[in-house]
Amino acid sequence: MGKSRKRRGKPKDQMASPSPAQVTQMFAASRRSALRLLSLPTLTPIQLPMMSKGVLARVGVAQVEIREHWNEHESVWGPISHGDNQTNLERFLAGEDNPWGDGQPHLEDEEEQKERTTAAIVLTRTGFTHDALAAGEFYVTDPEMTALTLAGSDPPAEVAVTVADLPSPSGFAFLPLDDTDGLFILWSVRQNRILHVQVATKSGMEAFVSQDGSFGWKVGSQRYLYFQAATCALSAPDSDAPPETAELRIRDSYVADEHDHPAARALYPAGLDSERMLNLLLSFANMVRQEKLVERTTQREAVHHKIGPRGKPHRREVTVNYVGYRPGRNVPTSSMSSSKRAYTHRWTVRGHWRRQWYASQQRHLPVWITEHIAGPGDAPLRVRQRVTKIRAHQAESSRDSNTPEPHS
Repeated sequence: MGKSRKRRGKPKDQMASPSPAQVTQMFAASRRSALRLLSLPTLTPIQLPMMSKGVLARVGVAQVEIREHWNEHESVWGPISHGDNQTNLERFLAGEDNPWGDGQPHLEDEEEQKERTTAAIVLTRTGFTHDALAAGEFYVTDPEMTALTLAGSDPPAEVAVTVADLPSPSGFAFLPLDDTDGLFILWSVRQNRILHVQVATKSGMEAFVSQDGSFGWKVGSQRYLYFQAATCALSAPDSDAPPETAELRIRDSYVADEHDHPAARALYPAGLDSERMLNLLLSFANMVRQEKLVERTTQREAVHHKIGPRGKPHRREVTVNYVGYRPGRNVPTSSMSSSKRAYTHRWTVRGHWRRQWYASQQRHLPVWITEHIAGPGDAPLRVRQRVTKIRAHQAESSRDSNTPEPHS
């Protein structure tokens, strides 16, 4: 009998990376599945990690395409580091390594510089999205918890928030707003201090997953939409100071107007600027810490992945959290009951944060005080009308000078 020949393949380090077209084909099923889930009235806890596969698919396609285009222009743009890529890009966007200097492009190569900046922005923003989903925990709230998070974000609690105070170092949360809409919050932490936050509505998430390269910011022959991002420094582990949100390292507050593509109007609505996104995440983190008010149920779920029609399926364990409201657990008695002052009426106290000192931890912690009626129980109720005026953000004035405008 002759000797059997062992079939040899290329070494792993010599195997060619998949082309952008192959990557698009491999991830097509995940994107279709995500769009089906987004068409449902709401999402259950187990559906959220399934839907996230489609978001990661869109991220993967964008990063492969842009890296290939970047490599084609390496002689002009310079090499892009795979090992420390995101850190370099963050420095670039923060102005520490910005070829524009004062923020203005050189006239002789304006388009080239604009394309390079756009590529860097898309890579960075999709990198934030990948970090939030690849190893983060998943959260779904009930409508009451959504209402509390929104109420607690305006204004947020002026307390320290460290990595340990976050629900998890990275995560993906869905907060239902009504029967058809909701908010997605994505976050991740790097260097144990730098917090990245992204927020999208349900229609915005659908626009992100369904994009086909025909609209958005141009890199090469393709166009891309990405989630807005806000970045700030979390409180130091031994600090009692709130996170440093006043000077954001990366501002990204593009607001679409009536002249923009419907996808841009869905993904970049008025009001979702950097400050709002950070306040939403910090409020959500502080609300989850309210054990008397909020109940968190955690379970491990298996999510099965299969890339492409011939891909080998594999199983991934994820942590899914359901965060719900405990009614009637944090409604205080009248704060005036022990006061010597005699009150002749009752009044409504809005929900608000109380900054309470804990000597055991040597810092202040947030305590949410729910809306309640204060004053003597037999006194008449005085109702004051409160009008909140909401001003739409002006598209041109709110756009970051380093953020290019999308084109169809």
